[in-house]
Amino acid sequence: MQSLRSLHSLGPEGGHKRRPARVVLAICVVVMVVATLPTAAYAFASASSQATHPVTAARATSTAKAASVPSSQPRALASYGSAAATPQRQNAPGTAASGAHSSPTQTVKASTQPSAQSSTNPSGHPTAQPSSQGSAPASSSPSPNNPGNVWYVATNGSDSADGSQGSPWLTLQHAADVATGTVYARGGSYSGFTVTRSGLKFVAYPGETPIVTGGSGRKDVVVFRGVDGGSLAGFTVQGNQTAYGCGIRVDGSQNVSLTGNVIRSNHSFGIGIMKSGNVVVSGNELTANDTGVEVEYGLDGNVIRSNYIHDNVTPVDSSRGRDGVNVYYTAGTTSISVNTFEHNGTHVEYYESSNITISGNSMSDGSALESGTDPGGSCRNIRFVRNIITRTNFGEYSDGLILRCASDSLFANNTISSVDKFAFDVIDGTQGVEFGGSVAGLQIENNIIVNCRAFSIDNVLPSSVVIDYNLVWGTSSADYGQYMAYVNGRGNTSSLDTFRSWTGYQAHGLQVDPKFADSDMHLSAQSPAIDMGAILPGVSYTGVAPDLGCWER
Repeated sequence: MQSLRSLHSLGPEGGHKRRPARVVLAICVVVMVVATLPTAAYAFASASSQATHPVTAARATSTAKAASVPSSQPRALASYGSAAATPQRQNAPGTAASGAHSSPTQTVKASTQPSAQSSTNPSGHPTAQPSSQGSAPASSSPSPNNPGNVWYVATNGSDSADGSQGSPWLTLQHAADVATGTVYARGGSYSGFTVTRSGLKFVAYPGETPIVTGGSGRKDVVVFRGVDGGSLAGFTVQGNQTAYGCGIRVDGSQNVSLTGNVIRSNHSFGIGIMKSGNVVVSGNELTANDTGVEVEYGLDGNVIRSNYIHDNVTPVDSSRGRDGVNVYYTAGTTSISVNTFEHNGTHVEYYESSNITISGNSMSDGSALESGTDPGGSCRNIRFVRNIITRTNFGEYSDGLILRCASDSLFANNTISSVDKFAFDVIDGTQGVEFGGSVAGLQIENNIIVNCRAFSIDNVLPSSVVIDYNLVWGTSSADYGQYMAYVNGRGNTSSLDTFRSWTGYQAHGLQVDPKFADSDMHLSAQSPAIDMGAILPGVSYTGVAPDLGCWER
């Protein structure tokens, strides 16, 4: 068996490590932008639709971006999906997406606020700057009864004030304790706070950025605990220093939305969703945390969409962390869609978790996905569909997907390019494999895999595993990029015919040039991948059959 990266790996060379003790975390997710903003503080563009494409392609600039993004990052590929657009890197000069493809371009705006200060970081992302206008205006008269349930917090306020715009409170914790409805936070620095009352909406005042920083005595910076309804929009949440703590924790809650925030430099998790459901995390930037988002013991309906998740590379402990998103001991439905993942240790992991849909994401420069479970555990109904995985920096280790626990699951219509070691590493984890579970009923179909070793088959797989209708092509300087496949007991081969004779897989597979139209790997009109896919449940298409790869022409 080839050496695999461990489930909670610490570096690109992997190596199995013992799974750490379960750490109960809460991860918070945000979902809708507060509709009661007096001016449109976070006006996200709705996704465009086009009849010739079964999914909507979205390309957007991010909301407030931290200036830590390396200047060497090139343009990210577009994501796909019908949700709000992903905050992504802007097109480099002269590389705008061609209008000939069914991939409409759209931009997510951080705000339409006239007083917002912004700059551009070296990668072209707009970077929000905290406004100096954090003090409350002196013109508004107090509204003690506050029939509109709208309240204000400012750095020059007082908790003995009435919370009106002209007489704001000082602390977010006081607002969490006494307010109802919507709380507007003026720009400036604040201490962490805990929300235990349902329905509270915390919103950045238009044009300003409230910054909430972790401090001594708090395990987490912002907490929603035991609530049904609540939201946080437009904040920067940073600097948690407590091990296994979170920038934002959603604990035992339902219907919480985290939207348009910058969540950075938190130890250990940017957002933790624990024993919670219907949490929506949307339009955020998560960077420089140990792990961006962790869903632990999640209930149904958690959604992580349209976020920019990058540079989360710090170990939590000797065998944990460095993930963009980790789904942990979760059976409730989880959707991870239309996100941009860049420069994370591993972009997505799931551990003893089921019912996960991972779709329309762009992943580059990092390990794409890893799976695992406890002895006797399982991972079922994983759908990994219409994602694009690429490698832009050959100085940074990047590999594909480790599938050692993925029964009754579908990995289809993805485009994978130039990754190290393998695009798909498949192993029957029930054969005494560390962190292994069943892969019975796994389907790997309709993918395009170029310039890397497409398959690593590490032991004899169940007869119910299907690997077919995939197009493979090309070589590169990636690790093992000169080969097409590896089969345990046989070795490496560069020939599809040889791989087919060894395994019986890829009966309808192709080893031809896919004839991409552009660097985003859309298909040209002459592509042999058009209409060559298997018809699969839940995968939409045009024409007589699905095209191969992530783009439907």
